[in-house]
Amino acid sequence: MKAFSCLHVMPFAGVVLAATAVACSPEAPLGRTGKGGTGGSGGAPDASAPDAPSGGTGGAGGGFDLDVIIVPRDVPSISACDGNLCDAGSNTPAVCGDGKMNRAEEKCDDGNTMSGDGCTANCLQIEANFVCPTPGQKCVSTIVCGDGKISAGAETCDDSNGKADDGCSPTCQQEPGWTCSVAGAPCESRCGDGILVGKEECEFYNGAPPAGGNGCAANCTIEPGWECDAAAKTCGKTTCGNNVLERWEQCDDGNATPFDGCYECLEEPGCAAGACEPICGDGKRYNSEECDDGNSQSGDGCSSTCKKEPGFTCVDIPPMQNDKISLPTIFRDFIGQLKEPARQALSGAQTAAGVKVHPDFNYFEGSGTMGVVASKLGTDRLPVYVVPNPAEPANFTGKANFDLWYRNDATYNRPVLGTLDLVPNGAGLYVFDGPFFGPLDGNGFVPTLDSQAVDCAAPGNNRNFSFTTESHFWFEYNGGEQFDFTGDDDVWIFVNNTLVIDLGGLHAPQAASFTLDATAQGIAHRTRLGSNAGDLDLKMVFGSVYEVDLFHAERQQCGSNFKLTLKAFNKPKSQCRAVCGDGVVTPGEICDDGPANTGAYGKCTSECRRGPYCGDAIVDPAHEQCDDGVNLSQYGSCAPGCVKGPFCGDGIVQSGFEDCDDGVLAGTYNGCDKNCRLGPRCGDGIVQADAGEQCDDGNRTNGDGCNADCRKTIIN
Repeated sequence: MKAFSCLHVMPFAGVVLAATAVACSPEAPLGRTGKGGTGGSGGAPDASAPDAPSGGTGGAGGGFDLDVIIVPRDVPSISACDGNLCDAGSNTPAVCGDGKMNRAEEKCDDGNTMSGDGCTANCLQIEANFVCPTPGQKCVSTIVCGDGKISAGAETCDDSNGKADDGCSPTCQQEPGWTCSVAGAPCESRCGDGILVGKEECEFYNGAPPAGGNGCAANCTIEPGWECDAAAKTCGKTTCGNNVLERWEQCDDGNATPFDGCYECLEEPGCAAGACEPICGDGKRYNSEECDDGNSQSGDGCSSTCKKEPGFTCVDIPPMQNDKISLPTIFRDFIGQLKEPARQALSGAQTAAGVKVHPDFNYFEGSGTMGVVASKLGTDRLPVYVVPNPAEPANFTGKANFDLWYRNDATYNRPVLGTLDLVPNGAGLYVFDGPFFGPLDGNGFVPTLDSQAVDCAAPGNNRNFSFTTESHFWFEYNGGEQFDFTGDDDVWIFVNNTLVIDLGGLHAPQAASFTLDATAQGIAHRTRLGSNAGDLDLKMVFGSVYEVDLFHAERQQCGSNFKLTLKAFNKPKSQCRAVCGDGVVTPGEICDDGPANTGAYGKCTSECRRGPYCGDAIVDPAHEQCDDGVNLSQYGSCAPGCVKGPFCGDGIVQSGFEDCDDGVLAGTYNGCDKNCRLGPRCGDGIVQADAGEQCDDGNRTNGDGCNADCRKTIIN
């Protein structure tokens, strides 16, 4: 065998200072300590020198521990790797991180020796939620956020979409304030946790949980008549009439006066073109509305536009026995002729206050005067006085004084707001009956600028006479409506801006009525003083809404009578409730699986509450491995779906939590320790001689003295 030399290169500070020639045994593995040469064989005695000692020459000495071995060029190339550890055709070590699947035990090789990217640092395992199809290229995550499947160790939710602010983020992480107990299903807000999310209108406000009575109902919706401030976490009652538009209000003009477009913070119908526009939210369901529950809020079954909302059913509530029709009314108090000494004694105070006696009140007597007002209302929706001077009829003193009857004037009247409350009589009629009608007793100018007068029709009853009554209300014309009035004194009734009843002038109690035809559209059949007063075409259309205007005056202290009877002028209020079992989750329902509301595990009950489910903190062995009530662990505890989360020792590498996991955790060479960290290995900077390492410079780089397989560098 040809002899050759090896150089032991002695590096210092990166510069070769010396090279020592040594003899190497060709049988020795390059780069390792060689065995000692064998002794020479005994030679035959030299005949010419019989005394010379016999014996051959000694064998070659053993090799040396070299950093770099240089082999003469005329020597055939010696491999830098051993056997099956050599990369085919490259004469370089086959190692993890070379981007090639060239070792039998490799499961992946993405060209680096780092864990957490899909391929473990030792190339022995593919990490969970990754595939590594092409050696030398990055591994590919198999996690698809939005596929309705929760990938253990990476996702805490998956609601089958990539939207934010619905409980599950675009990266499939559960958002604060939500619970996402069912993969692929919408997340649910956690009412009562103090975090306002989703459809919640309020939360843990005023220092108390949502339970009702404090502005925030038990289902985290704002109670009627309340408003809540999310920033301040407080709720307070709304105030109608403070000139501030608040929740539950359609309008707020800063007053309680009706007939100015806004009453009790609800808009009033506009009737400029004849038929009126019904007001959604007034609690009267007209035929043009699908529902009307008496508020203008959506989300309770009846929307702000009076449309039925999905998941609800709305029905008309029939009138109850104690229901009433309340007609908003403006009463105006006047000072009539001062007949009693007690009233005359107040004249000085009246003068000082700048108020005057009205000449139309408590002065005249009569038996009624028709034709005093026009057949149509004025542009201000008030009666128009049409009798010219000097042909004034009895009981009246001219247009200027008449115009004060239904208009506020600080010199002549004091407006007082009230209602005419009609109660049901059990026969389908609503009746207001005031045989001693005194809505302003003790009010208006009384007692400082006027005193109550003696009722000459009922001595001993002192009443506040001399007042007017104004009321307006709206109805849906369907035919069959009936209006009856009996009383004193002046009464004018208009329907659709047309005078229908005329009982003008001072008079004892008189009666008049009208009934709207159910067949002949728009026709009113009238009676007056017990006789037929003729039919009148009001130009109305079935199903449309129209206005009724009532004007009355009590002008004489000898009695006050007022009886009003209505039939079919009221409309029902809607009552909406959620329909459990229709598959639509509505406020107040936690879930709704439709026909599947069986209450079984993971299903909804017949009351639209959760049956046993993952997240109720009760372990159901038939369906769950664990349930801590949260189930958001990505590693080491209970994971979404109530399954045990990934853990060290399960044989699956969890990127971000583990470097390795061989399921054994023995910590052997190139194995995994009990903490799922890599055990002793090439590249850890520690020479593991018993594992065959010749060197370990802490990296896996060839050509730097210690090759990627922790063997010495060989240069041919």
